[in-house]
Amino acid sequence: MLVTYPNFFKIYIDKQLSGSTLDFYKKILLSYSYANPLDKNVPQPGIIFKDIDDNFLIFDLLNTSGTTDVTLDKKINENPFKFFYIDFSRLMMLFHFRSSNTMNPFLECLRFEVTDEVKTILNNNTGKILIDTSTECIRMKYFNWKYFFNLTKLKPENFILISGNASNQVVANTIIPTIYRNTWERRTLHNHGLYDFEVEVKVEHIIHRKLPRWHALCLNRITKIHRIYISNFISKHGNLRNKINYSFGLIKPGEHEHIKSKPEIDSEKWNPWIKNIEHEWSNVFSEPFDEIEKWMVYHQEKYPEGDTLANHSINMNTQMCAENYYDSVFNIVTESFISAGEVFLTEKIFKPIIWHQPFIIIGNPGSIEFLRTDGFDVFDDIIDHSYDNIIEVPERFEYIKKEIIRLCDIPISDWVEILYRILPRLRKNYSLFRSASSRHNIGNEML
Repeated sequence: MLVTYPNFFKIYIDKQLSGSTLDFYKKILLSYSYANPLDKNVPQPGIIFKDIDDNFLIFDLLNTSGTTDVTLDKKINENPFKFFYIDFSRLMMLFHFRSSNTMNPFLECLRFEVTDEVKTILNNNTGKILIDTSTECIRMKYFNWKYFFNLTKLKPENFILISGNASNQVVANTIIPTIYRNTWERRTLHNHGLYDFEVEVKVEHIIHRKLPRWHALCLNRITKIHRIYISNFISKHGNLRNKINYSFGLIKPGEHEHIKSKPEIDSEKWNPWIKNIEHEWSNVFSEPFDEIEKWMVYHQEKYPEGDTLANHSINMNTQMCAENYYDSVFNIVTESFISAGEVFLTEKIFKPIIWHQPFIIIGNPGSIEFLRTDGFDVFDDIIDHSYDNIIEVPERFEYIKKEIIRLCDIPISDWVEILYRILPRLRKNYSLFRSASSRHNIGNEML
């Protein structure tokens, strides 16, 4: 059974601290909660303020994603074990460091506290702690497991890590019992019912071979280097900019805030933000970033043509504009991450599956292979996904660009015939997506 329990992780901040040290703690806590972490008069969405100690400001770090479908898992609720659930998605960022030295001085204020009752349950092997990171991508090479276990003073077998990272490195993890959870697919399934009618309209368009306006749809809201790269490529390619309906946002990751608005640049926001992007860019691409920055300033934000819903200031993971999908034949999915070593798939890939579209994924290498293994048709007879096996980003992106050009050279009239021919396969993908809740559950071998 699943036991409701406060998060075991707590923050203790010395009341005597001031100046830069206190500012440092504020910054860390702000990464966990959007409100002012040291103002006990402001409600904290992820933190409970507990001023119950003469020497410390104490914060309970709460489960921040609310009720998760893990709590509805039949095997968990029917199992006599007791499971203590922790939403670890934000908290894990505190452990994403190469070494303990990097984490100081914040480590001293983070504590892990369990009651004697819970200790007894764990020691008797009649319960486990579920740490759920499935809404974010846990990066094993950066996660400091040594510190984690020193802090908790528990054994790996006391935990089950629920991960949204589907790479073999994570699933076959020997450090801690781990299972992959398709949380983003499940969340997309939960919300897609709002579009049932529109999706069937899309199917009717395919059946009647209705000619769309665009070859491809490519949506880019949060600013990341791969989205800058592909948007720059599309906008500068004379043929593609008339064939691909794309968006481009200037939004800081983790914050739904415009970095730049027309017609002037807010230099206080722009300069440090663009410096971070330049650093990331230089680590991956050889193209000079100064030209890219000039293009970003000139290009500014762009919404998809005909999109009446798009708003870069809000998270669009549950929203879809039907017209975008009616008016395009295939999808260029720019996933959250592009590095090797992870396979992290979000709602972005499942949206074209809902709307009966073939797709290219600009994401982690191995993403296409994982979808194949999971039973999805990736239309290898239509799209060359050989890029999926290429580890180095620049080489992978060159293959992707060539394939995008090739697909956009296919006349729209031919594309509608292709979609008509593969409609049963598109429907099968849609049906598999609708079974998301019955796949990747926690099996008995984990319990």
